[in-house]
Amino acid sequence: MNNIIYVILRRLRFPVLLVIIVYAISVLGFVLIPGIDDDGQPYRVDFFHAFYFVSFMGTTIGFGELPHPFTPAQRMWALVCIYGTVTAWLYSFGKVLALLQDPVFSRIVRRRRFTQQVKDIQTPFYLICGFGSSGVTLASELALQGINTVVVDIDPEKIESIEISNIIVHVPAFCGDAGDPEILNDAGIKHPYCVGVLATTSNDQVNLSVAIASKLLAPERIVISRSSHADTTENLASFGTDHIIDPYETFAEQLTWALHKPYQFMLQQWLHTPNDDVYEKLALTLRHLGDIRQFNNEEQDNESSREFGLEHWIICGYGRFGQALYRRFDQLGVRCVVIEPNLTVANAPQGSIVGTGVDEASLVQAGVHDATGIIAGSNTDANNLSIIMTAKALNENIVTVARQNHHINKPLFDAANVDIIMHPSELVYFKILLLVQNPLLVKFIALMHRKTDLWGQVLLANIHDICGNGRINCWTLSVDEIHAEGIMKALSRGYDISLGLLAKSTQSIWSRPVSMPLLVKRAQNYILVPGSDYLLQAGDEVLFAGLPGVERRIYRTASSYAVIYYLITGKDYSRSFLGKWLDRRAEKV
Repeated sequence: MNNIIYVILRRLRFPVLLVIIVYAISVLGFVLIPGIDDDGQPYRVDFFHAFYFVSFMGTTIGFGELPHPFTPAQRMWALVCIYGTVTAWLYSFGKVLALLQDPVFSRIVRRRRFTQQVKDIQTPFYLICGFGSSGVTLASELALQGINTVVVDIDPEKIESIEISNIIVHVPAFCGDAGDPEILNDAGIKHPYCVGVLATTSNDQVNLSVAIASKLLAPERIVISRSSHADTTENLASFGTDHIIDPYETFAEQLTWALHKPYQFMLQQWLHTPNDDVYEKLALTLRHLGDIRQFNNEEQDNESSREFGLEHWIICGYGRFGQALYRRFDQLGVRCVVIEPNLTVANAPQGSIVGTGVDEASLVQAGVHDATGIIAGSNTDANNLSIIMTAKALNENIVTVARQNHHINKPLFDAANVDIIMHPSELVYFKILLLVQNPLLVKFIALMHRKTDLWGQVLLANIHDICGNGRINCWTLSVDEIHAEGIMKALSRGYDISLGLLAKSTQSIWSRPVSMPLLVKRAQNYILVPGSDYLLQAGDEVLFAGLPGVERRIYRTASSYAVIYYLITGKDYSRSFLGKWLDRRAEKV
């Protein structure tokens, strides 16, 4: 507010002084110039009437001469004052309009309005730094869940796009450098309702600045940052960034995971993606990768399923994406041939081929006819599509993986029937959304990595028995007074509450198992896939997977002591004073 007043006073100082001086001279002239009253006697206008006349004269209202008709001298002075005051007002109005159109003043006003909007937020919100495709999708998805967001981006067009976006709630946004600590302060980094900071820009240095400033200004805030270089990742980790997402390393990990542990990969993707047809799509993709006939309830040799699709791969483009994939394949002992137009700059491995991969000669030299798969990883979508189409023409059975750099080209990649598409922004958005929505699911996936693929196959089959080929939901139940009042009350009265008891509450609607616990967090310990006889304690967090709608039933059960009491004793919980007294006596017995 102080900045706005300062700018107004500085820019309008001369116009205001000019109007004051013109008015003062005009009033003084009318006071000094004598007039004639109705009786022919000389008189002088007092200051009040002089100021009154100059005021309506300067605004061109023109009520008339007062208190008596003017003499020629007074009228001559009135003419001078008319042009003087009108000119002063026109000049002042011009300066006011210029001030309103001034970019600096407009920015100050917008910043003031933005700061006030952030201060008025009374619900939890996330601060999104960077409103690219990842930021837009994050804001939209979080809004659907009733979570507010605040946006900061240096591109004015992206900030303006918020007004025409499909976000269902108002999103306070400001155009500025997200790495500026003052802007972060205005954006609510210290706001009591700020949950965390999401650094999603495509510039690693900006993300690093945001993460550092956030951890210094508000160390208790969760910081999730995007990173595309190893040195940036190390810097982010050194400042205590809670979650660092490298889209290239993440995709390389997922692709090699799909090849190395296909059942675990399929389970992960199925748990992550809340779509009805995701299971069948994943099954088709992985069948193409390894020619696996069944993914549910079929016994297979674990070693043969582990090594499918790992024979020979071609990587076109040895940038950040290609390097991340090459390292992962090299760890698995997979033979990879790199095609790169500039081997010296890219520091490509020995045996690499000079080229882009869009021509048949370089692909044939790389062994495309007997290759298991090809990865088009350049930073140009047109080249990536050309690589895929050329490779398919030479080897119709080859597995295709392509990097999609721009979201608008998605229909082209879909039309090309690419087996696996990697879009960096979508991958970042998806990982951040998962961390925000269900961090316990992220922990479950990390712990699942340590298990064998046979373990993943059995768990996949068990979940498939529950959900079939349809959609699967994951949710977390916190055993506390807010989310599980009924369980907490039963525990305080000495009852044992097992996970099987919660599953029992769904049998009145579904006659078969419709959910299963995947993970229990107790203090700093994690129990992977606990059994139905696992006893809950206060403070536990339980990750469930099941059919859509089951979570509401379990939440209601956990919140109602009457339902818990019925499940334990088989009797209705009495709400009368006498009934409660008898129940307490029965509990003591």
